[in-house]
Amino acid sequence: MSGVDVLWSRLSEDELKDFILSSNDFAALNGLLLRTADGAIVTIRHTLLPSPYPRIQFEEAVDIQRSFNSLFLRVASDYEFMEVLSQDEYVYNLWKIYQMDNELGPLQPLKLSLNRSDYMLHSALPGCPLKQVEMNFIASSFGGIAERLVKVHQRRLDQLLGANAPKLRGCPSATRFGSAIARAVEEYVKSSAHLQRTCLPAVLMVVSENETNIYDQRSIEEAMLCANVALRLLRRTFAELGESARRVVVEESTGRLFVYVVAWQTKLRLERSLAIKCPSIDYLLANMKLVQTALAAGSTSLSRFGVSVGTAERLAAAFARQTVLSTDFNFADPVVIEKMVDECRRGPDKFVLKPQREGGGNNVFGVGEVGMVGVDFKRGVFCIAEDIARKLDEVMGKAEANAYILMERLEPPVVENCVVGMECASPLRCQMVSELGIYGVLLRRCATAVLHRNRRDWAQSVVGIEAWERRRRKKKKKKKKKRCCHLIIDELYRLVSRGTEELENHEAGHLLRTKHLGVNEGGVVTGFANLDSPLLI
Repeated sequence: MSGVDVLWSRLSEDELKDFILSSNDFAALNGLLLRTADGAIVTIRHTLLPSPYPRIQFEEAVDIQRSFNSLFLRVASDYEFMEVLSQDEYVYNLWKIYQMDNELGPLQPLKLSLNRSDYMLHSALPGCPLKQVEMNFIASSFGGIAERLVKVHQRRLDQLLGANAPKLRGCPSATRFGSAIARAVEEYVKSSAHLQRTCLPAVLMVVSENETNIYDQRSIEEAMLCANVALRLLRRTFAELGESARRVVVEESTGRLFVYVVAWQTKLRLERSLAIKCPSIDYLLANMKLVQTALAAGSTSLSRFGVSVGTAERLAAAFARQTVLSTDFNFADPVVIEKMVDECRRGPDKFVLKPQREGGGNNVFGVGEVGMVGVDFKRGVFCIAEDIARKLDEVMGKAEANAYILMERLEPPVVENCVVGMECASPLRCQMVSELGIYGVLLRRCATAVLHRNRRDWAQSVVGIEAWERRRRKKKKKKKKKRCCHLIIDELYRLVSRGTEELENHEAGHLLRTKHLGVNEGGVVTGFANLDSPLLI
């Protein structure tokens, strides 16, 4: 029996109520906060105590994080592989920027990835194995708060169990994210002849309008300043960037920029700047669900990216069963598509239909299940989500099928816990299921950056997409004249090539998100899930 089991058996209902009241106050004291849409500051929804989680599966997720970091870097750099993704307008616009960057040559050799790989245990299989839900390069939020939450949960255990309290695994997510940004700035300065003589660049965090998750972001900012107090962080919305093209390190991982970017010229200017983008355009494309599905085809599909046989087998074992719905993709297997779609029609509760560029809350589940539409946990109001079988009938055989993947539905084991924060009116104890997130950091210097020699060269590298496409058409008719350029240091943003190397590649902490049994979506800010910490057993 774990320490938490002992705790539940000891506490009376009145004692539990008192403990919940004090826990809310201590959570606020430690910065577990969220700003609501109307500007109020509330305690973020979290579990009263850490939830039990199997140690072996947890350690496996931590151990393979470095391999996933390296794999997705190689995927993002594989131009031919990424070309198959441009099937809808949004992705095609991203693809055009990626294509332009590839043909003109990237300006910045440094790449920074602050990501989170999400997993669920699958109790339907022997041994309850770990299965990856998705890899997040943009929506890898709560890295700032997760570090604080573990400390709050440890204090709760110590208070109730004293010397017998189990020790939680430390979570350095904010510290490691902040340090990685500071290290990226350091390497940026080393490779820039101009900045070495003048000043440090600023760090730009691109945030949403009326940002609610500001305290999570500020926690990472604080960690960054602890690593280098001289750094300056700017917070701007995408709209505010407008026509500006400042030289910055772009840190948008903790924002929600992923959703519906329409200012493509601004996006292009950021991408064709000397900034270290986080994520860069290739990672935005690699974040599509189609990529995960292509990689999940088996260990042989991973050999394309130079993954060793042993590592490929470990990574392949982590993928859930999934398939695209269209044979337009060269990796699609019509036999697999037909088989999984047929299984889904016969057992819709065993599958989930995911938009390939889903930013959260848009999945389609089985018949008559709780989904994103109209849910309000505080008042106990639930609305029914779209029917998966009906949705399949709508899209199969049409162009819309390219926008979805079909994945087996994972069945994590049930745990008991309480939810506190945000005026939560949930039962004192309820059945819940958990999703594990492992944060990762990858900072790499690539040897493919372009050396721009003067202002005219620089201007040609930031042309608009339309101008670039016109130039490509003209290039076929007429050879481009060679130009001789003098090296002008004052007009130079020169990048010193040092070869290809991984400067940092490591796991960076963890997050558990726990939700009520029967709820499908996993968003914390939207009220579906609650922040949690794993108690390894």
